[in-house]
Amino acid sequence: SFDYMVWDRNKKLVKKSDRRYNMNPWALIWANDRYYLYGYDVKEKDGVLSERNYRVDKLDNIKLSDIPRAGKSQFRIFNANTYVSRRMGMFSGKEQVITVRIPDTLVGPFIDQFGKRITISEYTEGMLLVTFNAVASVILLGWLLGLQYVEVLEPQSVRNKIWKYILKRIDANMRQFFFRSMIKLYIILLLPIMQEISNHKEVWC
Repeated sequence: SFDYMVWDRNKKLVKKSDRRYNMNPWALIWANDRYYLYGYDVKEKDGVLSERNYRVDKLDNIKLSDIPRAGKSQFRIFNANTYVSRRMGMFSGKEQVITVRIPDTLVGPFIDQFGKRITISEYTEGMLLVTFNAVASVILLGWLLGLQYVEVLEPQSVRNKIWKYILKRIDANMRQFFFRSMIKLYIILLLPIMQEISNHKEVWC
């Protein structure tokens, strides 16, 4: 078991939670220029131990347990390269089968990120359907949007997530635009009027 640390606003590492973290450790993974401890939860869910990963540099107060380590059968089929490619930023979560529609010019980034195990089929001339496994993290959604010409088709839950992400960005941009517009309006219209009033007050005095 261990304490897991996170950064606070004072740039200090503090406990993420008062609870102790427990896991069945099985491997160290090098990803994003950092080491991650990979393993499985201590309790089964639907007969399977959930995968877990934690940054090694954020582990603190580590204590060994006398409980036998579980997860050997699952670890036998574990592939570190596949695991990392499907988790941008090493975000944990449930993997999903995601299908997107892209122009054929964008097939390279998908192969680079998810490997040759992705499924590629022709949709129309110049357009492809690409199916891959990944965790639908915010980083993945941002990456898909950054490619500009990607449309998420399935599953509907990921499609809904990306629409909510887009709407949040639009809302934030609109708020920023409104704030900037009000400042410009003040500078162009109200500030000269206020200065004129101030000048008249000086004359009256």
